[in-house]
Amino acid sequence: MTEEQKQWANDALFRGYYVQVRNRNFCLECGHKWNPECKRLGKRTCPSCGTKGLKHVDHWDTDKSIYRYWAKIDMVEGCQVVRMFFAEKYLKRKQTPKYYHQEVMQHWVREDGKITSMAKLCSTMGACRRLDSWSPGTDLEVRTNSRNHQMRCNIIPDKICPGRNTLPIIRRNGYKGYFRGEAPHHFFSAILKYPKVETLLKAGQHSLFSLCVGMGDYGRNKVRQYWKSICIAMRNDYIVEDASDWLDYLGMLEQFDKDILNAEYICPDDLHKAHNHYNSQLQEVQIQQMLERDKEKIKKENVEYRANKGQFFNMRFRNKNIKIEPLTSVQQFLIEGKKLKHCIYTNSYYKRDNSLMLSARISGELVETVEVNLRKMEVSQARGFKNKPTEHHKKIVDTVRENMDKIAKRANTEAVAA
Repeated sequence: MTEEQKQWANDALFRGYYVQVRNRNFCLECGHKWNPECKRLGKRTCPSCGTKGLKHVDHWDTDKSIYRYWAKIDMVEGCQVVRMFFAEKYLKRKQTPKYYHQEVMQHWVREDGKITSMAKLCSTMGACRRLDSWSPGTDLEVRTNSRNHQMRCNIIPDKICPGRNTLPIIRRNGYKGYFRGEAPHHFFSAILKYPKVETLLKAGQHSLFSLCVGMGDYGRNKVRQYWKSICIAMRNDYIVEDASDWLDYLGMLEQFDKDILNAEYICPDDLHKAHNHYNSQLQEVQIQQMLERDKEKIKKENVEYRANKGQFFNMRFRNKNIKIEPLTSVQQFLIEGKKLKHCIYTNSYYKRDNSLMLSARISGELVETVEVNLRKMEVSQARGFKNKPTEHHKKIVDTVRENMDKIAKRANTEAVAA
């Protein structure tokens, strides 16, 4: 590690910072202080050292360290070596920053794709909470293949040092100087070890390639399973933009007995639209299967649910294109839970005495499920797809709150007889 490489890493990895204390700016790059023209926080240029784009940090956060990783790629005795360096920038007000660099890992990749990793010892005991708290005085050694060691070996460098030396076979197998967001040693290993992964890289199927490298055996097994379909897609110059969605889409085509070797099916113009179309059909099939399976249970629990919450069933709220109404049967809990992928059916929300479940729709499309606490008369939660709030969340919650008096009035009436 030369001084030139260290200086390159300092410039490439770290940006400048300043702190504002009592309406004075302190440059954390040179220690200079000055009165700002504008008291508002934002990017600054130091009038002393000339550092541009200084980023503001809180004044209580100025005795701190910032950590980054950089890598150098070399060839040694027929192996491709990825040398990983740990860089630290220490900041303190009225002082110039201090930089520390140490080589913490080496990944040796053979021509057959096998990786041997060496690393320094890490302190993960006692008060230390960092997974990568490297011990400076230790040597680079082949470590026990523990879970923590594997996680450290998956660290992706923030920057790659210029002047890369790569094996001819790696360049032959498709490496063009980019790693597609993957760790360099995993990238090299994949294109050396797996011909299908090499083919995907050369064909420009970057999403499928990243799935194979980033998801390990799972990704490669999925690609192997649908390899014939992938080859047909490549022959038709079809680029898979979202590998996960596309492979899920092929799986749904199989369930509907569609020909996954037919380019008309496997090369949709709008993957998102085609995926949603078959996903909706599959959901309907699964819902019908669940309704049939739980038929007796649902029939019995429908009677109890209507007895407990029937007084709310003909209640409707509207706010422009938003329509909110109660769930009126256990079947609706199942359907809504299945479509939005949350747990209102599996966790039997229809049995909760002090909860009223509402369904929010926009133009007939299911958007969120809302739970109202009948004891406190407040919105407990409102969940969209996979329990996440939607862009309409605030509007939906506000609409329910505006109509809380109507809910309270219904809560005090007798339930409709079963």
